Amino acid sequence: MAVGNSISGATGISGAVASANVGFNVTATFTTATGYSVSVPSGQTRVLRADELFSVKKFDWTTKQSCNTTGLRTASGARLSLPATAVILAITAGLLLSGCTPNGSDAAFSRDPAVDTLPTVGISDGLLTKLPRDLQSHVVASAVGDAAEFAVALHAGECAIAASSNGEAAAAKTSAPSAAGDPVSSPPWAGARNTLGPTSSVDAVVGDTTFTLFCGPKGAGVRIQPGAITSRTGAISTAPESTDGHQNFVVGPSADGS
Repeated sequence: MAVGNSISGATGISGAVASANVGFNVTATFTTATGYSVSVPSGQTRVLRADELFSVKKFDWTTKQSCNTTGLRTASGARLSLPATAVILAITAGLLLSGCTPNGSDAAFSRDPAVDTLPTVGISDGLLTKLPRDLQSHVVASAVGDAAEFAVALHAGECAIAASSNGEAAAAKTSAPSAAGDPVSSPPWAGARNTLGPTSSVDAVVGDTTFTLFCGPKGAGVRIQPGAITSRTGAISTAPESTDGHQNFVVGPSADGS
């Protein structure tokens, strides 16, 4: 005689404590399967009973800052055990943000390879010699005005600006943030994060004029005093003005020449 038996059900791990700590709901699902057979002699009966007992052995939370915002990002390391069977359950709890991944890394930090293939432009020797030697062959944009000019070089996640005003010149260099936790400095215009990704910044000060360079994985931005620039060459376009009237520019693959 053959006896068949099946057991099905659902169980859950309360995420109340975890949810209270991280500020958003935490859930987990899992599946277990086992089998057992027994011979039942004629005229006798057997009772087959299956129980699943779970106990939480460990629950470690890790915190990580990402996407230029503060707060808890990831949780992991829930360990559960069954009789005779060990089950490791990893729980990842992520606060989904635009451009972010649940494990705490920020997809926006990925460098756009198109930045390194932008066409180069020619600039004056006065500006070229101010740039770091390793970036002098990677100048992708320039801009001039009645009393000021600047050029921007981009390559391998590094950005440099050379600027001049009223006969004086200066240069500055910075690198794009490459991971959550790197210093960031957001450009003062709407949509800059989507256009450039997370950015660092550096100033090139020439006399009374400050040229602020923002460097991101998708390109660069430049902020200067009102009315300083009247024409541009290369992969550069205007960005919305700051509330104080300063001129802003985007340099990189997203520049449309406007």
